[in-house]
Amino acid sequence: MKRRLALLVAAAALVMPAGLASATDTSTPGTWEQYPTGATEYQADVQQPINSANTSNWSSKSKGAIPVMFKLSSRQGPAAFESILSDATDANDYAFMSFTPSSPLLFSEVTQLKTDYAFTLGDCHGGALRWSVRVSATQSVFIYYGEAPNFTDCTTSNQSGVNMIGQPDLRYDTSQVGGTFYDTYAHALTLVGSMPIVRASLVIDGGWAGDQRLTVSNTTVNGNAYQFVTSAGGGAFAPTCSLPAATINVARLDPTPDGDLNEEAVNPQVYDTGTSFRVVDCKYLYNLAIPSLAVKGTYRVEILLDSVVAGSARFDLK
Repeated sequence: MKRRLALLVAAAALVMPAGLASATDTSTPGTWEQYPTGATEYQADVQQPINSANTSNWSSKSKGAIPVMFKLSSRQGPAAFESILSDATDANDYAFMSFTPSSPLLFSEVTQLKTDYAFTLGDCHGGALRWSVRVSATQSVFIYYGEAPNFTDCTTSNQSGVNMIGQPDLRYDTSQVGGTFYDTYAHALTLVGSMPIVRASLVIDGGWAGDQRLTVSNTTVNGNAYQFVTSAGGGAFAPTCSLPAATINVARLDPTPDGDLNEEAVNPQVYDTGTSFRVVDCKYLYNLAIPSLAVKGTYRVEILLDSVVAGSARFDLK
């Protein structure tokens, strides 16, 4: 529950980047933003003296170290409308599309909130999928998708393409503006109808209760429609010197080393300890102590960014 509240606060308070994309209709003028815009993807390539062709061999009797070096490249990845909390990253914990009117728009003047959706993973739960209509820095009216009163079924009770303004049931949460969790649209009008909205956002952040992923399209506020950009980024990886923290993982693959000895160890006084790479001249470096490996064999060394393998290489001890 604490994590759910933290995600709700984060989604509400986030300062969003400007000018991501234009709307397809401007019946009510304003600007759209989306989060995420695509997480950064990484690729790490091993540098010599470890050869990328897996031909590097060291003596297992050496007291020196193997310089493990990687050079990093990055690119912008695609975005997904999802809330995934089963993995090790925070970048996909929630997603939203947010419409900010360019001139004052009263809550009572919001006549259309809709989106076309289909769940490809999970379903509605944990207060999402929903619209959040913000009327102040700390107050929103929430409109939940799904089957009342639990709002946990968005497939059987399907509101894809349905206008969520003016629905006759108790799916309007006015608890932040002086009302109740289960409230009517009519009462929401009484409470905040004369207040100008700050923005209206379609939000998914219920992954704390089970992973969620949707395809969404034609997300519309008063005729102003937006298409969530899923194809942002991609393309070729480009070298980068913006190097996030990285850790090393070493595993012995088999006891039989191949090839001839062709590498010399570096000074044993420059061993690295722990699991963290150092950054030297725009590269990751870890001086791996040969005595710590102890036995002959073929080894794989990996570089991990946020617990995800970004690159690997092999070498032998003979």
